[in-house]
Amino acid sequence: MDPDNGWELYVDNSSNKQGSGAGLILTGPDNFITEYAIRFGFRASNNEAEYEALIIGINLAVQVHAYRLKAFSDSKLVVSQVNGEFEAKGSRMAKYLASVQHLMRKIQSFEIERIPREENAKADALSRLAASEYLALGRICIEHMKKATIETEIEEIMKVEREPCWMDEIIQYILDGKLPEDKKEARRVIQRASRFSYDGQSLYKRPYTCPYLKCLHPIDAKYSLQEVHEGICGEHLGGKALIRKVLLRGLYWPTLRKDTLDLVKKCDKCQKFTPLPINL
Repeated sequence: MDPDNGWELYVDNSSNKQGSGAGLILTGPDNFITEYAIRFGFRASNNEAEYEALIIGINLAVQVHAYRLKAFSDSKLVVSQVNGEFEAKGSRMAKYLASVQHLMRKIQSFEIERIPREENAKADALSRLAASEYLALGRICIEHMKKATIETEIEEIMKVEREPCWMDEIIQYILDGKLPEDKKEARRVIQRASRFSYDGQSLYKRPYTCPYLKCLHPIDAKYSLQEVHEGICGEHLGGKALIRKVLLRGLYWPTLRKDTLDLVKKCDKCQKFTPLPINL
């Protein structure tokens, strides 16, 4: 097998009630083909699942000494981030991108291209198989991942500096009772903290009528809102419907309502295709 010949990698993701997963196909010279179905034992967004498949695929290509690799994905966000056209917003996306960039250096020539979903049918079928309740056997390699790749890698790959945010004072009060010197501010923090819980890693808001909501840093909040609104499964919902969908995903930040309405107003597609009121 001549590793100098071109290799191709196709990746896709899928999620349903049974779980989430990804599929990848690596093809090479002399009719070499490897098919992977990856089932996740953790929650992953569509773009995170796409990155997982891409990372595993590139790792596999490195192991078979593929010097020239061209990857194909139907995720506009992932392809654009890897190509440097989009900025990776949010700590998790930044870590995934850093991991891919680290692997890219191990291959002499690497390209990634976006293709329509219908041209990625095989990888899509594998991802659906991985996300289904029953996994078929055969020549397909099936892998169960308990943790995300960015959680198992060395934390020093990329450190993401975060600015102080609204959660800091609440967490400090819950952990060691630290309060602002101003009495009014201290009273405000105490009243506000009574509706939050901290598990050592994440802060959660305790609503009156629904399950706990995970609180997000402003950077993560912006990315999550864009993912829900216009990601792979995004529907470009209007303001109130979009707010409800974010809450149903178990996410919260104080400016959720304002950020959602601002996003819809600035979305070009929403403004072009929104129905206009008819005056009779």
